[in-house]
Amino acid sequence: MSKYIDVDVFIKSFREALHGLKAQVDPDLTPKAYAYLRGGEAINEDLTKFPAADVAPVRHGEWLKAEDDYCGLNIIQCSICHEEWCFEIGDDVIDLNYHYCPNCGAKMNKEGV
Repeated sequence: MSKYIDVDVFIKSFREALHGLKAQVDPDLTPKAYAYLRGGEAINEDLTKFPAADVAPVRHGEWLKAEDDYCGLNIIQCSICHEEWCFEIGDDVIDLNYHYCPNCGAKMNKEGV
């Protein structure tokens, strides 16, 4: 599974760490210490060049029972987009395996119906 980070937050934190390291070793900047610092700066520069992944935050919702019960159908509603879905009275929403809202894509893993 891929792991996504906020690269701007990482770069800011990394730069602060490099600045602190440079302040500690600046008077005694050996070639090896300079190489480490330059390597860190190069990592920051490279990170800004990578293309951003096309990701969206996961929204977590739950199925809610709607007030309406017409035509012999049970009606459930997404707690995120409020879209309503109908299913037969004998069916249980858990058995239907609706783990995501078909309308907005919210992950249905909160307590609900």
